[in-house]
Amino acid sequence: MQTPENEEPPLDLKRLSVAALLGALAGGLCSWVLPVPSLAVVVTLLSLVVAAINLRPPDYPIPDELTVFGFFLGLVRPLAGLPMALAGCAACLALFWLIERTGQMGRGCTKWAGVLGLLVGWPLALMAPMLAFMLGALMAIPMTLLGKDAKAMIPFGIFLSLGGIVTIWGGPIFLKWLEFDF
Repeated sequence: MQTPENEEPPLDLKRLSVAALLGALAGGLCSWVLPVPSLAVVVTLLSLVVAAINLRPPDYPIPDELTVFGFFLGLVRPLAGLPMALAGCAACLALFWLIERTGQMGRGCTKWAGVLGLLVGWPLALMAPMLAFMLGALMAIPMTLLGKDAKAMIPFGIFLSLGGIVTIWGGPIFLKWLEFDF
């Protein structure tokens, strides 16, 4: 059964449930069983998968299964860290929802930004999009100078994923360098 171009395909609840269960299991393992860097390793691997998928031909969205996995990965954590994680998620969702309304961003990137905000928490949730926009500009400026089409669609999930990887590994060090107590 095909769906019209403007409609999204129906959600596969079985696949989303499996993704949620696996994400919760991975979050529990990273929070209570495995050593501290394990969450950063899982987030890095998830971000690389999202970036690789977003590199595919135009209009290839970030799968909901990956965002659901990431959401439950970030949600299952000690209660003390949950408010800051939810604040990071809300900040990223709000920012990208506003950008999405202008037609310059897809819904997949908005959901992925919310997941990254949840995974890195507040105030690092602001660092990942900032790095993503800087990386995107570093690519767009030379393309413009070389005369490439200014209207060409560049998949932003790639930059968002790279910003998330840099943030999960270097963000706490950067905040300590700034002497920001979090």
